[in-house]
Amino acid sequence: MPKASSITRKTWQEFQGTGLLWWINSILHIFGWAIVMECYDDGGIKEIYPARTRFRGFSKDTSDIGFKRLTDYMVANGGALQDEVWGDDTNQGDKSAKDK
Repeated sequence: MPKASSITRKTWQEFQGTGLLWWINSILHIFGWAIVMECYDDGGIKEIYPARTRFRGFSKDTSDIGFKRLTDYMVANGGALQDEVWGDDTNQGDKSAKDK
């Protein structure tokens, strides 16, 4: 079991806002599955559940938005993600993946 400090609970709204829900659904669509988020008119979440679907992928506009959200997330969180991967390893060498 991971240490409590290794897990930070997030909301479904944040997960969706980062573009990760779109990304995961893009992958799930290959297998005919999706994570469905039903919302109230005010934006509150009514229900979230896995479902079978006939959809395979998203429209170009939806995909453009998804890629932009993912890119924004990576730019905003890249340093923290890199620190999480490398941890406190003082012998990590060059953290840059571009030279590898």
